[in-house]
Amino acid sequence: MISARQAMDSIVKYIRDLSDYIPSTDLRLEEIEPSDNDEWMITVSYLENPFSESSGRAYKLFRGDGNSSEVRSMKTASSLPF
Repeated sequence: MISARQAMDSIVKYIRDLSDYIPSTDLRLEEIEPSDNDEWMITVSYLENPFSESSGRAYKLFRGDGNSSEVRSMKTASSLPF
């Protein structure tokens, strides 16, 4: 299984590849957890509007392959901290 760092690096690259749709500034790792089926579950947050001082945070939940670091899915998570 790949390391947590490798999994996070893969997620950051994935987000930056989608930077036209997802702001890639001020990314924060919120949660990271390996699953029983060789996957990583990673929650990342970012500023919804990076140009506003009062912007809230948006949360995305990523599921990635634990062996290849390929991102398998991305879902919108709760807008509240877990």
